[in-house]
Amino acid sequence: MRNGPLPPSDLFVLKKDVLDHPPDAALPRNLSDQWLDLIGRDLDVCFAEMDPQFDAPSHMAAPLALVIHLLSGKHGKNKMEIEFEKFKDYLTDYRAEIALEVINRRTNIRASGATLETIFENREVFWTRTDENEN
Repeated sequence: MRNGPLPPSDLFVLKKDVLDHPPDAALPRNLSDQWLDLIGRDLDVCFAEMDPQFDAPSHMAAPLALVIHLLSGKHGKNKMEIEFEKFKDYLTDYRAEIALEVINRRTNIRASGATLETIFENREVFWTRTDENEN
């Protein structure tokens, strides 16, 4: 976990780290801790729950690129037509998936993560709590 403000999401680094790889690389469970933090922050800003430290439109680009990458893998297409309003639903779903993955990594709660097949679907999330003293 990082102390202090996060830097802006760099699309060139995101391309190298995630977008140049198969679409499942954009699943929250496959993102690095740094990308989880950056994308989570970007989504919080996009949904107006956090004041932007940088130009607000820059916060939308990285999460949107990840959603498009996932949709291309989910539907097996490099070209799709999606209603603009539907992107808000996808970003909301992705935001919840990012939060679940942060909880998985940083608490004793384990929630089932989305797969390429289940992301952006009305899926059930299964969770368990582990005792920190268990081996």
